Amino acid sequence: MLSEKGKYAAATENRRFVWAEIIWPLVLEINDITFTLKQFQEKRERVCNEKDTTITIASRGLVSLVLKGILLRENNT
Repeated sequence: MLSEKGKYAAATENRRFVWAEIIWPLVLEINDITFTLKQFQEKRERVCNEKDTTITIASRGLVSLVLKGILLRENNT
């Protein structure tokens, strides 16, 4: 992927994919703005299988959304 695009374009594409295909549908599905890591992982698995994409892309997109401050991570121990 990086050979075709620059790393910033790839990161933006990963963020958009995760938001549009995983996060937003998950929020609508559970009807809540908060979700657990387990809920995300289950949704990610389904979407990655349907879209025939790797989990790595979704994981990078999630991390990028957190680093950009678009998603907030709460530590509940």
